[in-house]
Amino acid sequence: MKRKAITPERMEEMGKEFAANLGAYLERERRAAELKLFVNYLDRINSMVKYYCKGAGDDDVQDAYLEAILAIREYDPASGVPFKSFLDIRIRQLFSNQRRHLRQSTDALDSARFLEEKEKGDGAGI
Repeated sequence: MKRKAITPERMEEMGKEFAANLGAYLERERRAAELKLFVNYLDRINSMVKYYCKGAGDDDVQDAYLEAILAIREYDPASGVPFKSFLDIRIRQLFSNQRRHLRQSTDALDSARFLEEKEKGDGAGI
């Protein structure tokens, strides 16, 4: 049986199909590797949530999981920083930023209450 010659158009089409299939394969492999890394560090993530958020709720846990996924995707091994340290820093910063935001919003409310009480107090003494 004699083979048919492949036309340049067919070669180009085959190349595009191969590239699309290879891209899909690499994407699946990347996601599988991310999931494996996430599962390997799940206990560490949970213990950090318990440490940084006394009485942590579901939102705190989900925030930490999301931050861990972002850390996995953004980690650069060429930086020379071990992934464990990179993850620890990211999660610590997450909860530190949340506490700072809460403190700042609470301080603003306290300042507003203080000014309101001061105005009421000044008017009463006249």
